[in-house]
Amino acid sequence: MKKTLRLALGLLLPMLAACYSTNGLKNGTLVCGANSSCPDGFACFPDGQPGQSGHCYRPGSGPDAATTPGPDSAPPGQDVAGPPVCPPYGPFAICSSGLVIGSSTCDPVCQSGCGCGHRCILDQTDYNSFLCEPTAQSANTTFIQPSSDCAGANATQCAPGSVCLSDVACPNLCYKTCRSDVDCASDSRCTKSTIDNGSSAPLQNVWLCSPPIRACNPTGTADCLVKRASFSCVFLAGLTGTVNDSSTVCDCATMHNKKVGDTCSTAPDDCRPGSSCVGGTCKLLCTTKTAAAPCPTSNPTCVAIYGSPAYGYCR
Repeated sequence: MKKTLRLALGLLLPMLAACYSTNGLKNGTLVCGANSSCPDGFACFPDGQPGQSGHCYRPGSGPDAATTPGPDSAPPGQDVAGPPVCPPYGPFAICSSGLVIGSSTCDPVCQSGCGCGHRCILDQTDYNSFLCEPTAQSANTTFIQPSSDCAGANATQCAPGSVCLSDVACPNLCYKTCRSDVDCASDSRCTKSTIDNGSSAPLQNVWLCSPPIRACNPTGTADCLVKRASFSCVFLAGLTGTVNDSSTVCDCATMHNKKVGDTCSTAPDDCRPGSSCVGGTCKLLCTTKTAAAPCPTSNPTCVAIYGSPAYGYCR
């Protein structure tokens, strides 16, 4: 499994109880009546966490809000408005909602569609859909964070909203899923890379957040600021398709395998470290910060790339 560019309901509301004022009634404070009845505007959640079972909640706000639609809940595959009701699993309070992917039963980006204590994870049988993990996790579980190694027994322990992906050269790493930058950490961006399941139609509508933004030199050997085997310095704009000045990241070099002169693709840029895809062809990168001739005589001019005031490509 590689990350690559090839790549693009719930419970039935019970009968309403006898009418009386519910102003000021707080979620979970009222026990459900006979036949799971609750006051007008509330629903009985019999399968909540300990201490919550058999209590009345406003639809879309109870312990199973991620799976129980109601007047205040979002359509399937979208996040439920308001703060998470089951931290740290979701649904996330801030999230770019989207349609459920294929045969998925939950949304990995928003972590919606599952009950309390269950993450929405990648289906390990087909790598083409997402489902709720069968066993609830402890609230104090120590999950593996994005960009960290998830090899072996750790393959299922990525933090909620993340997936463990293998690679030819780099270690198995956790990648945060996204649809826009709001889904990623403040020093990360939503890229155009997604999950390659080996079929002709990689997952769509679920993308991967970039590695953290780090200053490094994308020209020459394109080493990361802190050298790391099989990782190289690349333009963030080459991964996202959005011009972002000179921002760079330290990314796994496996997906950057086209040599200078080869036909290439952008967003994500698949040219080898030290080069970048320009007009469908890999071009040698150069620096505009030095008076020394940075380019070969055959292509002597260093032209700014991705709006960068520091780097360009040889033309």
